Amino acid sequence: LNIAGADAPKPGILGLVLKNEQAVPVKGTLSLLAGEKTFAERQIAIAPGTEKDVTFEVRGFPAGAEPIVQFATRGGSRCTKRLPLLQTLLPAERALTAPEIDGTLDEWRLELFHAGIDPAKRELSEKMAVRMGFQYDDRDLYLAFKLNDRRHVQTEAPQGGWRADSIQIGLGVGRNDSEHGWASWQKFTLMKNSVNARQHCYRDMGNDLPKGLVDADKIRFAINYDGDEVHYEIAIPWPQVASALTAPPKERLLGIGVMVNDVNIDKKGAKTKRTNADVTGGMTWSKPNDFGLLE
Repeated sequence: LNIAGADAPKPGILGLVLKNEQAVPVKGTLSLLAGEKTFAERQIAIAPGTEKDVTFEVRGFPAGAEPIVQFATRGGSRCTKRLPLLQTLLPAERALTAPEIDGTLDEWRLELFHAGIDPAKRELSEKMAVRMGFQYDDRDLYLAFKLNDRRHVQTEAPQGGWRADSIQIGLGVGRNDSEHGWASWQKFTLMKNSVNARQHCYRDMGNDLPKGLVDADKIRFAINYDGDEVHYEIAIPWPQVASALTAPPKERLLGIGVMVNDVNIDKKGAKTKRTNADVTGGMTWSKPNDFGLLE
């Protein structure tokens, strides 16, 4: 059996072509593995010398997990194909009621949050334990994050907030074949000063909306340090996602980037070197064409 990739009909679908190159029919189980764990499987039968198109829905496929397709016959024969890492696809649910932006996450169902994993920094990602949730309504896009941070260290000026404890968000609207992959894209940083508790949103990259400090009435957010955890809660009006939007985009798809930055204090009282985890893609070198997808 020969397994080849195929164009997917839409985001969140993995397309495959199976070809039986034998003179006899083959039957067996086709499995999609997330590393060593089975993510999905189905029974397949293919006539001699024919091809079969097969699709798997990969919404919820673990971020950073190696995708492997395996076909196993009842007689014990196996055919395995390793695939490139899948683009992160995350669901945004319609909000029944708008969450209060206070940093408590009380209105969010935390059991539905998704783990954020940087494939290049898996151990660091597990230590940070990033969890992400997304909702929307006709007015706003809502984002929520919770992660481990035992020491709050942030005294940078807003334009350099990414150098210390902070979260960076990337958004893309209007997927296309341009250099950046989106008709409109941006990247901004959210931070809370660890001395005076002032919170800032600073947009430093993009091709659509103004760069610099973003007024608190344009992007509402709250950052709450609670014990060893920090919570970020954000409400972004659609015109602040892209200037042409007044409601959710018709294609129901956004680019999403998330970078978590962390600094600590060592035993000598000095700041440690910044560590960071790019948990959706496209943020390390500001490559929005590599953003994950928010559906």
